[in-house]
Amino acid sequence: MSVIYLLVKITAGLAVVAYLAIGLLLYVNQARFLFPGAYMPFPTELDGFASAAGLETRKITASDGAELFLLLHAPQPGKPIVITFHGNGSYPESYSFLYAGWIASGYGVVAPAARGYPRSSGTADGEMMQQDALAVHDWAVNAYPGHNVIVFGQSLGTSPAIRIAARRKVAGAVLVSPFKSMLSLVQEKMPYLPISLLLKSPFRTDLDIGAVTVPIIVFHGDRDTLVPIASAKDLAAVAKTDVRFEVIAGAGHNDGLFSPDMVERIAEFIEATSNASR
Repeated sequence: MSVIYLLVKITAGLAVVAYLAIGLLLYVNQARFLFPGAYMPFPTELDGFASAAGLETRKITASDGAELFLLLHAPQPGKPIVITFHGNGSYPESYSFLYAGWIASGYGVVAPAARGYPRSSGTADGEMMQQDALAVHDWAVNAYPGHNVIVFGQSLGTSPAIRIAARRKVAGAVLVSPFKSMLSLVQEKMPYLPISLLLKSPFRTDLDIGAVTVPIIVFHGDRDTLVPIASAKDLAAVAKTDVRFEVIAGAGHNDGLFSPDMVERIAEFIEATSNASR
């Protein structure tokens, strides 16, 4: 047996070990990659925001007994409720700049902290987060009957927002930095691994959006490297309803978003779709 043959076998063996190690690392630690905010303490700079903004806090019980933390503000008569889903590295309070305008316009706010994130119990899990979204919607329409519902989500939060829009009555959906599916995103970044077998939370928004019949508005930065704009366009392409796609020039996944103009366009969409569904 030649030295070269031995070196080839050793190299091949090491490659297999490395491949398996990468797969195992992804499988074991995927929750930390997908839900980083669930593994960080609640930011101290957000302490006291709820009371200062006039928001109430409440906990509701999910289908499996987990407690979900909510920020709340009741809508004024004839005004919609905006159910808001945060991104994977943010929290309900991260959208204070939006809530202020919505509350001033008379809109209601229902903003849950995803399961496993600070103040909500349970373990961060994609499918359970989707089920939680339906529970939050059902609680909101019972708490504030007779009001139209708009769903809003950013990044990871766009998937539960679309789950609601697909399975419950809403007036419209606002999506910021959405993706076709978590499965497709990870497959594109790691094409050498059997992601469909390893990924526990595939977030198949592409399978839900076809059931949505209300207007959708999408905002996406053209310099987003975390969720490429092509993924958002792929998601919009499989929708069967009207999708208005707004490209935010020069914006990344988080930076460059929510300019005063974008915030105004969100508010205009909420007002128009809510009025149209009365």
